[in-house]
Amino acid sequence: MRVSCPSCQTEYEVPDAALAGRTRRLKCAQCGNQWQVGALSPGPAAPPPPPPVVPPLPPLSELAYLQRPRPGAASSAAATQAAEPPAPAYEEPPPQEMSYPPPVPARVPARVPRNDPQTERDSFATLVEAARQTSSEAEARRAQRERRQQASPWLISVLLLLLAIAVIWLERNHIMHIWPPSARLFEAISRLIK
Repeated sequence: MRVSCPSCQTEYEVPDAALAGRTRRLKCAQCGNQWQVGALSPGPAAPPPPPPVVPPLPPLSELAYLQRPRPGAASSAAATQAAEPPAPAYEEPPPQEMSYPPPVPARVPARVPRNDPQTERDSFATLVEAARQTSSEAEARRAQRERRQQASPWLISVLLLLLAIAVIWLERNHIMHIWPPSARLFEAISRLIK
């Protein structure tokens, strides 16, 4: 329900359920005026919505293709063909059967008879020997890795030292300009190289 303030004419929308059956005191947010709004009496019910509009059916002559021939009635093939709807332009292909590849036979290890103690001892010995070889190979790989790890810090140190020497030699003119006593050192090194 739409309610307006009697003082400033500001309009408010109040739900009908809030005013049904009793009187309410309202306060305007604009001017602060207070007034009472009377209870709503249940008014006439809203008219029911109109029934949906259903389009009229076409005449039976247009629906002839839906009619089935009655037993005992004579029908010609031409009349039946004329009454049938046209065939669709696209027909779905017939479903194809799924073909799966043939199953692969599982490889089953040769079974060793359990009642032969010699065979059991041989297979156990083979397993122990394989484990020893595997462990010895793993130990060899581990030792090689440790040697590489021990050698790498030394190798890096030597490379850094050679790099420092090369930079000093290439920049010797600049160094001699900044620190003149180094000229004697570079002169002595150049004599040794020649």
